[in-house]
Amino acid sequence: MAKLILDEEDLKDEYVPPVEINKAVVETIKEELNIPSNYITVNLISNGKLEKMGVPKTLHFRNYTGHEALQINSSDEYDRMKNICNVLTQMNYEHYNCLNLTVEDITYILMRIHGAFIGRTIEQQCYIDETIEDDRKLNNKANITTVDVNIGTIPIQILGKDINDIDLPVQVKAPFTLTDKITGDKFTFKIATIADTIIANKYCKQLNAENAIKYAKIKMTLQKLENDPSDKLFNFMCEHEDECKEYYQYMQNYVTQVAEITQALQITSINGEDISQDIEKQWDAYQNKVSASMWLAYSKVMKQFQYGLQNRVKVFSEVLGGAPVERTFQFQPFDFLLHINNKQADDTIECTFD
Repeated sequence: MAKLILDEEDLKDEYVPPVEINKAVVETIKEELNIPSNYITVNLISNGKLEKMGVPKTLHFRNYTGHEALQINSSDEYDRMKNICNVLTQMNYEHYNCLNLTVEDITYILMRIHGAFIGRTIEQQCYIDETIEDDRKLNNKANITTVDVNIGTIPIQILGKDINDIDLPVQVKAPFTLTDKITGDKFTFKIATIADTIIANKYCKQLNAENAIKYAKIKMTLQKLENDPSDKLFNFMCEHEDECKEYYQYMQNYVTQVAEITQALQITSINGEDISQDIEKQWDAYQNKVSASMWLAYSKVMKQFQYGLQNRVKVFSEVLGGAPVERTFQFQPFDFLLHINNKQADDTIECTFD
């Protein structure tokens, strides 16, 4: 096998045709060799296409500590994703802030960590007979079973490639620029990250500070009665029907506004002016400057950003006929978390008594 010479000192004893050395690659290899052995290499499925958004192509992760597992499992639903990203930031060798990743990359990272340190399978529910057309019968408990999904069998699409790992003809990247041919206006957009949803929620709270105070009492009352087995909640809603309707309408508008602010955060520049760090300018641009036609064009471009875990997976279960069959699963980041009572975690640990 040919020997690759990197050191000029070696040339004294052996002649080798000159080789052009990519210094960046050499430095990457050196860095890779310095990664501790308890870290796994994770090549993000965004595939370097979000580099200008500050998203790396590769990160290295270790296993959870007990404290980190508790941090995730003790979170409520609202803070859970934020806590997951904060924990993953602690767990990666580069100390990269994982809030700046997309949900697709986060899900893939959690899957890789689960497969390397916890176990090769996760429990998921699926339909026994998915051909039933009647929704009521389809979702009947008798038609739902729990199966073990082998992580290694989950199809994964990498950004810029098709499901068969072949490069797509159009290589998308973010940010990208859209130009209005009529007005000449140019808008630059990125794609949504975990941080965007957190920032959007915070800004929406700021915009609705007065309403939060206005509806605080009824919100607290409804939350208190939510799990009450008696008819107190029903009776309260009947007695305060108009107030409850007003509150629920406010909550519906709030959720819509969070989604709109998240969309606004994808606007990074207008006609060359960088507004990526100014949420007020982004919100104003969303409300007053970006046309409906521009958002339609944005949606069309976003359809090309297809990547992530695919939902059709082959599973084996006696209940499903005792042979591998395909079923549909909607994988979420939470599906791949380490739970304190996870039995599979024991499989990677050996006990000896001295």
